[in-house]
Order: sequence, then structure tokens, then C-alpha cells
Amino acid sequence: MEAGDTRRAHRVVTDRGCLAEVVAGLQGESAIALDIETYGPGKGDALDPWKGEIRLLQLAGEQTCVFLLDLKALGYDLGPLGDLLASKLIIGHNLRFDARWLRVKCGLRLPRLSCTLTAARLLSAGTKPGNDLDKCLERYCGIAPAADESRSDWGGMLLTGDQIAYAARDVAHLHLLKGRLDHELEMAGLDGAFALESRLLPVVIDMEVAGMAVDADNLRAIECSCRDQAAAVANEVRGLLGLPELNLGSSKQLLAALKGRGIDLISTNEEALRSCGEKEVVPKILAHRAFEKQAQQAATLVESIASDGRIHGQFDPMGTATGRFSSKSPNLQNIGRGELRSCFIAPEGRSLVIADYSQIELRAAAAIAGETRMIEAYKRGQDLHKITASAVLGKPLADITKEDRQKGKSSAFGLLYGQSAKGLVRYAKSSYGVNLTEDEARAIRQKFFATYGNLRQWHGQSHRSAEDGVTEIRTVTGRRRLIPSSASEWERFTALVNTPVQGSCADGLKQALIDLSTHLPEGAKIVSTVHDEIIVECDRTQAEAVCELLQSTMRESMGALFPQVPIEVEAGVCSNWGEKP
Repeated sequence: MEAGDTRRAHRVVTDRGCLAEVVAGLQGESAIALDIETYGPGKGDALDPWKGEIRLLQLAGEQTCVFLLDLKALGYDLGPLGDLLASKLIIGHNLRFDARWLRVKCGLRLPRLSCTLTAARLLSAGTKPGNDLDKCLERYCGIAPAADESRSDWGGMLLTGDQIAYAARDVAHLHLLKGRLDHELEMAGLDGAFALESRLLPVVIDMEVAGMAVDADNLRAIECSCRDQAAAVANEVRGLLGLPELNLGSSKQLLAALKGRGIDLISTNEEALRSCGEKEVVPKILAHRAFEKQAQQAATLVESIASDGRIHGQFDPMGTATGRFSSKSPNLQNIGRGELRSCFIAPEGRSLVIADYSQIELRAAAAIAGETRMIEAYKRGQDLHKITASAVLGKPLADITKEDRQKGKSSAFGLLYGQSAKGLVRYAKSSYGVNLTEDEARAIRQKFFATYGNLRQWHGQSHRSAEDGVTEIRTVTGRRRLIPSSASEWERFTALVNTPVQGSCADGLKQALIDLSTHLPEGAKIVSTVHDEIIVECDRTQAEAVCELLQSTMRESMGALFPQVPIEVEAGVCSNWGEKP
């Protein structure tokens, strides 16, 4: 097919007796292009396989016509067609969506996936050219966009000619697009990164489909309790300010009220409130916000519970610029330690095995920068945060207190990515509750880089590269992040130190998920990953063995990327997510 040729014969299938013909037509193909069209009774249900339905399943071989299977007429039992699809390489754009629906509705697991959206995102990472199917077809194949029927009614009795043409087009050019993208990936040295993401995709879909069991009653109780506490604290604030009608959600009203008490701020954001130093009203305002936030999170989680009593969060393996996972619907990475996590439970007779990497970004940075002092401390099993505290505070190691260690910890994680003294003050307070003056932060910063000279040299080289207008950065595995020409020198610098560390750690975690998925015993399943953590649900009798497997797999997968430094993994067997220390 020529690049500009958009013609492709199609056939609508509504009779189960014709499924054998579809199988016969696709049998000789090495790869099959696939897409689905969905619908549902409520808003957003067409995006949720536990609430919506699949209307069309579109399939195309490189040499065949486009088959459009009307599943409203055919039902979800695909029979031999399902077996065929499971045995083939499946090409699609945003396959995580399609494969998740087919798994839930048809019980079909697709182990070999080639997602053209993933390929396009790898090629454009760090920039925003737009990677929907129409933009990719135009950019890589010279095929002009067509009318968008994605929001039309796919649940109607009869589909229109425009809907059929739109659905057929969604798979008609995927073989061509894949070929063009494969070439681009190879030319950019990204074929290895794409292979990793392709192996990962079925694992992520399994994880999303598995979901996590939750205690809905406890979630509702937390929501009610937090709303009551928020209301009580709000009344205390109004009483202290002498304003019984004050709306704490109005920044304008709150600024005026605080000004009347002699607290003159230009913003009511958390940083401004915390830094103002007031000890009576402001802590209550912050407490009110914390209760409101937790109540809303609990309500969102309750709304997210599917018909099977589990929450099936969506995990985007390339959701950040560095290549780390992001999460949504709901965002499970945004749930802080505490009682909300305790609502994610292991069902009766089951356990959660939870493991996370210890100080992995510091270990990765030490390996990348060749920071021998850090590496030797890790090899000796020493407490790096105490060593750092001793160096930056000028105190003997034996005299370092718990509070001193927190200063060392905040310094290491804050300065690793090049924060200024002022930035360190904010970071230490917000992340670790450590109070520093700007002069103290400046002195700590100077001593930190005097202690860790190779980190200083790495930062210096990154600054020089930023000044020279560097246009791309790579992780240890070769994953690429492009830097737009509009980026400032500081943005280039932060990308240069962030991406090799966070991106490489992300690659190591992804490899661990892949390796783990092939070795877990029957009945055990990966149910979530949050930051540097992996959560597995298994039978209680399997828990200790799974815990050992999880630890060893995570160590080996990440250790292959950073052989210079020991990799440590902390793991435990829990009855709920909140038990993990």
C-alpha cells in the first residue's frame, strides 16, 4: 500500500458461523492489527471494562481485508479466533486499552504486543508533538487525518457508514505504521527500549486486570471521620479569626482574614503558609486541608471499586518524562502512608507481599557518577545518611542523632538533583520536616559537594552540557529523552541529572516486573507498583517463598544495570498495604 493510499476493503461480521472464515483469513499472517470500539450506559463507562461493553473488534492482516466483528451480535466467546489471536503478534495503537478490555470481557490474554503508540512516545519522549493515531499516521506515513467518530454512539442498534469507515481505518494502516516506526526506532538506537516496553505491556495489563482488594466499609468510615474533623477544625479557625462565615476554600477570603491578624501573604499555598511562621491559626488551616484531602481521596477510592470488589488502577509505564510509571483512575501513587493504605487488603486466606528498593536513586547516582565514597559505604553496609550527616554537620559519626540523620537524608536526596540552598530549605521542610535557614542550607550544600567530589564533577559536566545546548539524554539502557530547543539552561541541567538516574531506575524496575511475572507460582499475581515498590498478592501458604523470590528478582534485575553498587530490597508479608514499614 502506498503512503497516501487510504483505501482498504472491509467486512462486517455479525454471524458466528462466519468466525471460521475470519480465522482462515488471518491464519497465515505473522502479525494481526487490532482495535476495539466500546460503549457504556454512563459517562466514562466506555473507558471502563467493568462498566462498559465492546461493540466492534477490528482485525486486519497485512494482506487481508479489515474484519469488523460486531460483538453485540456475536457475544464475547471468540472460540478458535481467541486462540489464534493469542498465538500471533498483535499490532495496535494504545494496546494497553484494547488488551485490557479483551482480557476482562473475553478472557483473552495477548502475550505478544507491538504498540505503535509506545513506539511513537519513545521516539518523541521529552517533546509534545501529539501521538494519537491520526498524528502518527500523518507524521510517519503521510496519511491525512479523517473524521473522528470516537465519541459517536457505538451502542446503537445499527452502526452508520461513517462509524464503520472510522473503525476500519483504525487498523487499516497499522502494519505500515509499525514498519515505519520500527525503522525509526532502530535508527535512534531505541529498539532495545521498545523491546523492554513490549515485554512489559502484558505484565502491566495483567496487573491492572488483577487489581487490589479493598475494605469499602473502612474507606467510607475514613471519609466520614475526615469530613467531621475537617468541619471541626474549620470552626476552630473561624473562631480564632472571629469570622463565622469564612470560607476556608476561598483563597481571597483567607488572605484577607490572615491579613487582619497581621499575617500578610501573597498566596495561601502550603509552602507560603508553612514558611510564614505563625503557630496558632496556620497549623489548623493546614490540618483542615489535610482532612479534606484525605476525605476526598477516600471518596474517590470508594467510587473506583469495581463490581468484583477490587480497585483496578491504570498504570502508564511511560507516564513521566523520565520513563517512570504514572497511575490514574485512581492515582495509586498519590496515596500517602497511613490509614488509607490500610484499606487495601489481602482477601481471606491470602497475603500481600510488598517490597521496595532501598535508596535506589542514590545508589544509581553513585554508580553513574562513579562516586566512590558512596559506593564504598554501601559495600560496607554503612548508613549513608548518617555518614552524610556527619560530613555536612561536622560532627563525629557516633554523635549523629535521629534528627541529624534526617538532615543528612534531606541533603542527599535534595542536592542529588542540583537544588540551590533556597530549594533545599523548602525541600527539607516539606519532605522531611527539617527546618533549615538559608545560611545553614548553603553551608550544608558546600560541604556535601566537598565530600562527594565525583557527584560534584558529574554536576559540573552536566552544567557544561546544558550550556552547550545538549539536545538529548540517555538512560543506562539507552532510553532517550529529547530536550526541546525552548528549554532553559536550568531545565537542561535538571533533565541531565534526573533522567539518567530516575529513568535507569525505572528501566530496572520494569525488568524486575517482567522477570517476576515469569517465575511467580500459580495463584500469585502482581497487583500494583508504586514508585520503587512492587506488591504481589498470593496464597498465605506461598507468602514466604514469594517474598524471597520478589527480593532476589528485584535485586538481580536492578543489579544488572548497576553492578558497581550493592542493591538492597526491603520486603515483608502483610495483611494490608499499610502494614509495610
